[in-house]
Amino acid sequence: MKTIGITGGIGSGKTTLCRMLEAAGAPVYEADARTKALYDSDPSLVPALEAALGTPLRGEDGKLDRRRLAGMLFADSRVRKTVEAIVHPKVLEDFLAWRDACGKAPWKGPGQVPFVVFESAIVLEKPLFAPYIDKVVWIDAPERDRIRRSALRDGVPEEDIRRRAAAQRHSAAKADALLVNDADPATLLQRALDLLFEIWKTNNNTMDERLQTIHEAAAFVEARLEGRKPVVGIVLGSGLGKLADQIENPLVISYRDIPGFPVSTAIGHKGNYIIGTLAGKTVIAMQGRIHFYEGYGIDKVVLPIRVMQKIGIKYLFVSNAAGACTSHNFHPGDLMIIRDHINMIPNPLIGPNHDEFGPRFPDMTRPYDPKLIARAKAIAARKGIPVLEGTYLALTGPTYETPAEYRFFRAVGADAVGMSTVPEVIVARHSDLPVFGMSVITDVAHDDYSDDYVTDGEAIVAAANAAADKMSAIFSELIESL
Repeated sequence: MKTIGITGGIGSGKTTLCRMLEAAGAPVYEADARTKALYDSDPSLVPALEAALGTPLRGEDGKLDRRRLAGMLFADSRVRKTVEAIVHPKVLEDFLAWRDACGKAPWKGPGQVPFVVFESAIVLEKPLFAPYIDKVVWIDAPERDRIRRSALRDGVPEEDIRRRAAAQRHSAAKADALLVNDADPATLLQRALDLLFEIWKTNNNTMDERLQTIHEAAAFVEARLEGRKPVVGIVLGSGLGKLADQIENPLVISYRDIPGFPVSTAIGHKGNYIIGTLAGKTVIAMQGRIHFYEGYGIDKVVLPIRVMQKIGIKYLFVSNAAGACTSHNFHPGDLMIIRDHINMIPNPLIGPNHDEFGPRFPDMTRPYDPKLIARAKAIAARKGIPVLEGTYLALTGPTYETPAEYRFFRAVGADAVGMSTVPEVIVARHSDLPVFGMSVITDVAHDDYSDDYVTDGEAIVAAANAAADKMSAIFSELIESL
């Protein structure tokens, strides 16, 4: 369903137009009115504002003194930013619930196009709402009409109206379309309906669906971060589960709650983002990754990484369980720093390139950051933890490898084999993010399997868990050193 943002300058008549659209059956979300209702319906909102601003905001009746708050917002930009940080995520949550309800019985506008209208200036100024607004229409009116409407409604002096209108011109330039309110109401309404249909027809499906999913999911997560700015993204694969317990002041966001997000189905993968502090750094950790063998498209497999990129991580740390291709150097429980990889999973960059993330043909000469590798080796040596280095080969799974496949992988240069990680690393390197990766060796290939040997999935999970303390210690100190 399309969402059309409508706003305009002082005295433009935007509110009147939205009333007419509403009378015609259009769902109209009036952000200002809904925000006022939230102050009354959400008992936590006003106390949170008072605590953040350090001043009482309620009158003798115990309700928000809106005039006092409005004066503070007008006078101090810092107050405005504080209020926006607390209130706007609530408004977004309210809007998404409202939009979902509209979607169950959407208004069919001109040309039988389903869309809703979002009426507020924040559609232009606030990036939090941008992923949910397809296009913005700016309503304007001749100066004489603006002056007349504002004077009648608010008693605003004519010179103030001119000054405020001039200040709003930069906002008008950000809109996608202009609608001039210089006709009778019926004509204005028809113009608006025609314009909305043209916007939909011209711009329908212009954004790659994958990119839109990334934007919406990232906006949802960012709105719940409570101002935190994660520096490190961590994929808590096999062997790093215990690291989640070390994250302080954790904020948990379930994948199930995030728009367009896949849900982890693999054993031991809980399916949450955990945001908090680890080793003195703000981190966002994936408590459970998405695997290609779970039946998701490759774009869904890497969606959690793309979301972490959108919210601003500077490093990506990954871990996994892997089977060693040889028993000569590797044993169950060993830790292997990933120095390079071989990819046999569909490449996540196939399809139209997302230029906002990186180039069409990204360099993969050093997929794993040499400086982080050197630092991790020094940390392991200092802690007396033996580590190996090697090349990781990624397969689709879900079958484990045959003896012949192990021999083939060894021949082409692989040291360990698994069913994850590489797609995540590819999209991270697409954006030039430094990556550090480590495998815990959970089983080892042999050239002389006994007749009754089978690869035991539960034994692999147990081996990964046994290495958890060693891997967590290295990751924690490496993150602290950033």
